[in-house]
Amino acid sequence: MIGDILLGLTLAASLSTMCLAITKFASDKHIRWAASASAIAAVASSILLWTMIFDDDFSIAYVMNYSSRELPTLFKFSAFWAGQQGSFLLWLLFHAIAGVALAFRSTVRAELAVYFFLQATLTVL
Repeated sequence: MIGDILLGLTLAASLSTMCLAITKFASDKHIRWAASASAIAAVASSILLWTMIFDDDFSIAYVMNYSSRELPTLFKFSAFWAGQQGSFLLWLLFHAIAGVALAFRSTVRAELAVYFFLQATLTVL
């Protein structure tokens, strides 16, 4: 449940960043805040999944399908991206962190709009 909320926040912040980048009246500061919010939500959802895997919390199907109590630590770490959903979450994590770096470096708003549209698409996947 909380993971869905965090991914929803990631999606909302990604779309907000895209819209702010398109708008001529939005400041760079607002774009950076929205990009940072997107990254924070993506990091939080990733940490939540890793915590559930390492704590053997089998209340969600992903952990139940790709982890077990007998797995060594290295395999539990890699269970994060063992399934398709985890792989997409890992790519989203990398993409969100790179998006913050891009938002703080880039002044070309068209790039940011396209980048955060792609991030929103990745979040939906």
